[in-house]
Amino acid sequence: MKKVILLPLDERPCNALYPSLLPTTDLALVVAPRYLLGHKKTPADIAPLQAWLLKECHQADFLVLSFDMLIYGGLVPSRLHALSETTLLERASFVETLKKDNPNLRIFAFELLMRCPFYSLSDEEPDYYAREGSSIFKSGYYPDKAKETPLTQAEQEDYRKALGNINHGDLNDYLSRRDKNLHVLEHNLSYLSSGLIERLIVPNDDSSPYGYTARDKRSFFAYLKENRLEQKVLNYPGADELGLSSLAAVNLLAAGKKLKVYPCYACPEGPEVIPSFEDRSLSFSVPAQIAAAGCEMVSNSEQADFVLAINVAPRMLEPNEEGFHHVYEEERNLHAFVEKIHSFLKAGRPVALADIALANGSEGALLHLLDSKGDLLELLAYAGWNTSGNTLGSTLGEAVLAYCGQDKKKNQQFLLYRYYEDYGYMSVVRNGYLDPYLVSHPFLSPFLLDGVDGPAAHGVGLGIARTMAESFPSLARHVLRVNAYSPWNRSFEVELHLTFGGDLA
Repeated sequence: MKKVILLPLDERPCNALYPSLLPTTDLALVVAPRYLLGHKKTPADIAPLQAWLLKECHQADFLVLSFDMLIYGGLVPSRLHALSETTLLERASFVETLKKDNPNLRIFAFELLMRCPFYSLSDEEPDYYAREGSSIFKSGYYPDKAKETPLTQAEQEDYRKALGNINHGDLNDYLSRRDKNLHVLEHNLSYLSSGLIERLIVPNDDSSPYGYTARDKRSFFAYLKENRLEQKVLNYPGADELGLSSLAAVNLLAAGKKLKVYPCYACPEGPEVIPSFEDRSLSFSVPAQIAAAGCEMVSNSEQADFVLAINVAPRMLEPNEEGFHHVYEEERNLHAFVEKIHSFLKAGRPVALADIALANGSEGALLHLLDSKGDLLELLAYAGWNTSGNTLGSTLGEAVLAYCGQDKKKNQQFLLYRYYEDYGYMSVVRNGYLDPYLVSHPFLSPFLLDGVDGPAAHGVGLGIARTMAESFPSLARHVLRVNAYSPWNRSFEVELHLTFGGDLA
């Protein structure tokens, strides 16, 4: 059996746990153990990580590689490090060691352009970003915008105030890190030119049209054009889905096939929607996500190996945002969309559902309609979490691995994980339980809970189990127990361990 190694972006469940929960394919998957991957702001210890990679890749056929983990020790550490460019390039060159040890190793890599958040928060940024984050963002945004259009008087005043709020030592630290990271990324493109790595995806984790990330993006695209690499590098909004979509592409390559995908939107305006937190319409990002998963987009469902049903509304809202029922009822025909999904399934055509009408959670109305048809556990794949890019890439990666694995019971178990997390937690319990809990515990916050396995996490598990039992008893009968953890001791993500029962498959 051929073997694929995964070095994920970081240790969070979406990156390091989900791939091993999906159906087993003809490729033996080995994921880097989580104890080697660091923890949030604490970078992975690179020497043990390199030793593990060298051992596991010695007789492997494929490596799905996060350069951010290999070089910086994780996604968040890539924004915090004080390493020299020499050290960073030495770490990047470890791919040469792996390839020299195993010349037949085929490497599928990804690496992010460093983001620049517009808000002041240090949860995933340097400590000074809590005081100066918004000002640092504006120090790049306004002069970049001024190159294209004159600033208003209000903008000029805001820019002046921002500069006055910045410690210039902090700004120099921030810009120095950005410059080093960009140089390392451009260096790593040489591995693509030489054929040492087979594929490189550089996703966007920042959608602002102006500022430091926009500047770096322009520099990056100019480098691609100068070196004739535009057709060899995929760029689109995303990040945390890259492990799954890359594994999908590797599995299809190993099988010598390219699955055909037909995108089906919930509303006519769907392709032209620009999702929240992103910088381009779905008409650009969906084909890129399909290509990243090793698939081919087709324009007719009869040609497709599976349908990618995209639940999108003309506007994206948060699950609990006031007024969202107007989007549900007035701007889409959700019943017709569900009927179309049901018809595909009845005709024996697999359907993967990307639920992106809401940011950061599933749409309950959609799931209830599907439940009334008995279709929730008949889908090939489902996701409805975080950004549109995260959901699209996860759905496609899940779909391909489920298609290749052909293990319906294990796939249904993964679908249950998605429904319990994306609806049970993201759409209901995160706000419905955690918000009141934090109000009653004023020493806590969404960015500081009471432990990975603390009282808040315990309450989350109970809340999810209760929510699903009340809202989706057809699903809850298959789940005997829900254990919830807060991997980064904050409310943004949850790690679920489900104990299954009932008659799946």
